[in-house]
This record gives sequence, structure tokens and C-alpha cells, in this order.
Amino acid sequence: MSDPTGDLRRLRRRLTLWYSLTSALAVVLLALVVTVVERHLRDQREVDELVGWAGRAASLVDDSGRRLDPHAIADDVVAERVWWAAFAPGDDGRLVLLGGRADLSGALELARRATADAAERGTPGEVRIGGQVRRAAAMPLFVDDTIGGAVVVAARRPTPGNVVARWTWIAAVLLVGAVGVCGWWLAGRSIRPAAASLRQRDEFLTAAAHELRTPLARVQAVAEDVATLVGARPTTPDALDEARARAARLVRLTEDAGHVVRRLLLVAQVDAGRAAVFRQRVDVADVVRSVLRAHPDVVVDTEPAPGAVDRELLAVAVENLVINAERHGAGASEDPRIEVTVRRRGTGVVVTVQDSGPGVAEARREDVFERFRTDGGRGTGVGLWLVRWVAQAHGGTARLVGSRPGAIFEIELPGDSNTE
Repeated sequence: MSDPTGDLRRLRRRLTLWYSLTSALAVVLLALVVTVVERHLRDQREVDELVGWAGRAASLVDDSGRRLDPHAIADDVVAERVWWAAFAPGDDGRLVLLGGRADLSGALELARRATADAAERGTPGEVRIGGQVRRAAAMPLFVDDTIGGAVVVAARRPTPGNVVARWTWIAAVLLVGAVGVCGWWLAGRSIRPAAASLRQRDEFLTAAAHELRTPLARVQAVAEDVATLVGARPTTPDALDEARARAARLVRLTEDAGHVVRRLLLVAQVDAGRAAVFRQRVDVADVVRSVLRAHPDVVVDTEPAPGAVDRELLAVAVENLVINAERHGAGASEDPRIEVTVRRRGTGVVVTVQDSGPGVAEARREDVFERFRTDGGRGTGVGLWLVRWVAQAHGGTARLVGSRPGAIFEIELPGDSNTE
């Protein structure tokens, strides 16, 4: 048999895992998008800046006398911002270094590509300086409107790492960790009602087992006594009278056990949302007196009180109040007395159950109708809860109106106006 508590713990771990995984996937995808977009924007910004410097450098070259003169570049701010190298065709028509840095590996190839850029849009690329990759750009040089070479500029600093991406991934890792913690908390919150329901179920089953064990044990003991008396030979009139008395007690104990079962079934129906209220026009006093036939020691004082009620549910509520009074009230009194009254109040009907016991302790008055609240572990803790549910299901109320000495419980129900 599986352990429900252990199953809930495993469910919590699984919920946390799935929540963390799905959240981590979303965070990773977001981090990837941020990384790619930021890298593209950064690269484009740097290329545009280098193309601008290359265009400025190309505009500084003096083409007077049909001879390219790159010395103006060395005297301009361009030389302070970027590394540069100017190339022009040699005697054999191939590009040769005209000025600038000679150690820009790859600059010559970039210059050759730039000579095809008649529109002067700029040719981006990369060069190497001392083994380090630098982003670069080239712009063609013109002599009499004819491309006569190219100038290449390169960033003085190596291409920087993606700082934004690095911090994005650090934040992503921290966020995934935070999501895991939140997932664990949310999973705990989501299964809390189920855990509470399991605890209530366990408490209910324990109380129900205890409640049923006592009448069933008594039924068995009395049945064995009756069997012994009836089976004795010779059977005397006294033995038969004793057997009849014990048989009557056996019937009472069986009725008690049946009442417990009915209460448990009603609780199960309420929990499952299948408990229905079938109202009909009855005399509430008749219902109360029919319940109290099984409690001959209870003092009954009623008056005709027609109402629209569910006879069976009202009987359960009254029976629960009387049993509660017998168990916790009159049973603890030196001069036990339980009185049940039925009165009209305005258009409604009021059923009152009063006992002569010690009353309800001050600490329990606020929660006396709460589910699974028992006095010293006696009973199932659903009797008064069912009383309140029955009253509310009829559009009425159930309340503790007095205590010490004796407890006074009251059920107020609508009268004829709600008759269906």
C-alpha cells in the first residue's frame, strides 16, 4: 500500500522539477535571444564606426599630381583612433603598402576587396596584429575619379567580449535558481489542500474506527450474553426476561452503530458534492418527536411548527445534538437532564437542545462547530459540523446560544414560505 504522504512529497518534487525545467528553458531561450541580438547590434555598431573612420582616412589622401599622399592621415585624429594602412597599385599593377602599419596581417586582401567598392559603402573584415584578431574596414582611394588603391583601418583594441551576454547568462543562472525555490514553494502551496484533506481523512477514519469499535464491541458482547441465556437449559422465566432486556439493548446498540454509519455516509456525500436537500412540508415537531423515541429520558416540549425541511437531514441534525448532549452534557452531570423544545419564531422554526452538564469551555466556543474538533478525543468530530451544514443547507443557522451551566444549542429553520 502506498504512503499518501510520501506520494505527496514525491509529487511536490516532480512539480518543482517540471516547473524549474520549463522556466529554465524559457530563461535560456531568452538569454540566447539577448546574446544574439546584442552581439549583432554591437558588431554592427563597431563596423559602422570603422567604416566612418575609413571614409575619413580616404578623404584625407591628397591626389594632387596623380600621386596618392597618405601623410595627411598620420597628422589627423584618425591615426589616434585606429590603426591604418594605405595601399596603391605598384609598377606591376598589384597593390603595395603606401603608408601606415605594415604588420596588419590580412589588410592587403581587405584592400583588394575594397577596390571593387565603387559606391564607397565600405568593406568590413578582420585583420591580425600580433596574433590578435581586430575588426577592420576598408575604403577605396580615387585618383581622377578612378579607384587607385584603398585604405584599411583597424580597431586599436581587440574585439571585446560580450559583457551584456555574460551578465545575461549569470542572471539567467540566478533566475533559474530563484525559480526553483519559488517552484518548491508554489508546489507546496498547491498540494497543501490535498495534504490537509489527507490529514482530515486520516483523522476522520481514526475517529470513525474508534466510534464504531465501541458500539460494535458492545453489540458482540450483548449478543454473546443473549446466546448464552437462550441456550441455557432449563430456560427459566427470569432468564427469558433477562434475554429480552439484553436483546432490546442489542437493538439500541445496533441503532447507535447505524447512526454512526449514516453520519459517515452523509459526510462522504457532502465532501463529494452529492448531498441533496429534498424539502417537503412537514411539522418539525413531529420529526423531533420521532427522533426522541429512541431517547426516552429526554424531556420534550413542542408546539406545531410547520416548515419546509428535509425530514431525514433534520432527523440527523437533531439526533447529533441529542447525542452530543448525552455524551458531553448530561453524561457529566450529577443530575442529568436534556430538554428539547420546538417553537415558532416569526415565520421560522427553532429547535433548542439544552443539557445540564458543565457547558462548553470558553476556549472551544468559537470553533465548536468546526470539523474534526472533539472533546478529549471522544466522537468523530463531525456531529456538530453536520448540524451546522444541515441548518445552512436549509437556509437557516445553527449556533451555541448559552453555556455554563449547561450548553444550549439552537437550530433555526425557515418556515412555510420556503415550501416547495
